[in-house]
Amino acid sequence: MPRLLAFILLVRLSLPAQSFLPESAAFSGAVAEIPMRDGKSLAADVVVPKHGGRFPVVLVQTPYDRTQLRAAFTGQGRQGPDSIFTDASYAFVVTDWRGRFGSRAALTSGQAANLAHDGFDTIAWIVKQEWSNGKVATWGPSALGRVQYETARANPAGLIAAVPMVMPLNLTYEIYFPGGSLWDEFVRTLMRLGFGDSLYRALTARPVKNQEWATLEAGYVRGEDIRVPMLFIGGWYDIYTDGVLDAFHTVRARGGEKARAHSRLVVGPWEHTTDIEESGALKFPEARGYGMKKTRAWMDHWLRGISNGIEKDPAITYFQMGVNEWRTTEVWPPKGVVERTYFLHGNRELSTAAPEKHELLTFRFDPANPVPTAGGHVLSPQSLRGPQDQRQKVESREDVLAFTSEPLASDLTVAGKPRIALHVSSDRPDTDFTAILSDVYPDGRSMLAGEGILRMRFRNSMSREEFMQPGRVYSVTIDLPNVAITFPKGHCIRLLVSSSNYPRYAVNLNDGGPMYTEGKGQVAVNSVHSGREHPSALALPVAGR
Repeated sequence: MPRLLAFILLVRLSLPAQSFLPESAAFSGAVAEIPMRDGKSLAADVVVPKHGGRFPVVLVQTPYDRTQLRAAFTGQGRQGPDSIFTDASYAFVVTDWRGRFGSRAALTSGQAANLAHDGFDTIAWIVKQEWSNGKVATWGPSALGRVQYETARANPAGLIAAVPMVMPLNLTYEIYFPGGSLWDEFVRTLMRLGFGDSLYRALTARPVKNQEWATLEAGYVRGEDIRVPMLFIGGWYDIYTDGVLDAFHTVRARGGEKARAHSRLVVGPWEHTTDIEESGALKFPEARGYGMKKTRAWMDHWLRGISNGIEKDPAITYFQMGVNEWRTTEVWPPKGVVERTYFLHGNRELSTAAPEKHELLTFRFDPANPVPTAGGHVLSPQSLRGPQDQRQKVESREDVLAFTSEPLASDLTVAGKPRIALHVSSDRPDTDFTAILSDVYPDGRSMLAGEGILRMRFRNSMSREEFMQPGRVYSVTIDLPNVAITFPKGHCIRLLVSSSNYPRYAVNLNDGGPMYTEGKGQVAVNSVHSGREHPSALALPVAGR
């Protein structure tokens, strides 16, 4: 390690005539250039309490312009007056990623930024500063969470804990191609955010999970790379709901000793923005600011040694929507969850009673006129996100099959991963089948709880394409994201089945040819079968309480 640190030079700290924070603020803010091992430097805001001394440091590394966080230190902006950024018990360092905003000149043309090296070098500099007590924790959502994993795998001295939010350990094939279909809206939004103009072309050129993907996996962050306690924060309507749960489980199973023993998970009723009260068209007042509350307790415990009880929290704290309360569990799904099956009937009913005779429901799917996305797990701020009413845009269409239960006689508590077992056929060699689970209110609203898709050529494996024989019935499963939702007494459960959900998922042209090409495609006549021999059904993970 001494040799690795030998390159660190004295910081070039630019102290403006006046701090970029107002005189009334509890902090002083200075602009710094933090030297990296290759002689380049990263632009940083250094924010230190005015009362002086040595402090634990919270490090934020962002690709979205570090100056956007300055308002947080005065209690303004989305973080609000009660965030960690208003606590004068800490110092803060906020850097622009190499190649972004103030650190644009640090990127060498043709080379990608090494986030692990830059995170290591930044912390190595922080622990040497006179205002630092040598203890550092990282914080941030989404891409700001990704860089935390990279920094942690570099194992810098001084890194004590981390708070990665709404971010999986890695962006895998399954994230880009859920059910074998490209997550079109996600990829195009990433491109607009500046994460590679060629991303769409690169992904659509590799739609099968082949050896190229296996090669990429060799560079993934592993559970054993994480050695510090992490507070993972996710959302039931986040784009990475399952990815965050998987990251937590991976670190708890394979991380270093402290990471295994002390990492925790918080999941709220949030989209790709935590701590908000309003997700989609629903409000959850009990969730406002909850993630930040836990973050402050986490930082106080690990950086300041305060015994505040968070170390005794159960492994998982989650928000049960519908009854709108926070619950805890040591495992996910919680103990006592059992699968309850609701069968699809030809009369559009959803019932625990299985149909006796064979029944067939058929619809025409025209790829030139796909079912529009109405909420759900989407990224773009311009899209409707989270729980949205499906009636107008989705359920009103002739190419959507809606199966609805009777009003519930008592509350139904779901906690886990719903799945839909379908028996389907088509007159085309390839098509998609989509599913949406919704909570139907007594006033008629049909609020999305989760969605999924399966591209039929990948029904058996994402590693090989197998086309359909027209008219043959296939048994397939569509997985929905994990969720914790209670369907209250008097509400109904609804399952929507179709063959598109655009732009959430790329549209299948139904012709069995190369995917993601231009063209109107072919109309498919798709069918859902039910009955004793073809028991199409929705399986819900139902909790005892």
